[in-house]
Amino acid sequence: MMARRAPASSALRKDVDERTLIEAAQRDPGRFAELYESNFDRVYAFVVRRVRDREEAEDVTSEVFHRALANLGQFEWRGVPFAAWLLRIAANAMADRALRAARERG
Repeated sequence: MMARRAPASSALRKDVDERTLIEAAQRDPGRFAELYESNFDRVYAFVVRRVRDREEAEDVTSEVFHRALANLGQFEWRGVPFAAWLLRIAANAMADRALRAARERG
C-alpha cells in the first residue's frame, strides 16, 4: 500500500503556519514554546535512537532546543521543515559530545 500525501493546499497551509510560528518566535522568544511542543517528539526520537541512553538523550534534546532558541534569529525560512534544522542541530550536538568523550578517554 502506498503512503498517501496530504493535498497540496494542506501542505502549503502547514508550511505557512510553521513559518508564521517561526517568525513570531523570532520577534518574541516567549512564542518558542509552540515550536518546542510541535517538534519535541520528533527530535527526542531522533536522538534516542542514536545514543541509546535515556538520560543522555534527554540532555541532548534539551541542548538542541537551547541552541535553537539561542540561534533562532539566524534561522532563515527556505521552505524546508523547521524540524530539519532541529535535527541538524541534534546531529551536531551528538557529534560534539562524541568528540568530547573521545578526547576525555584520550
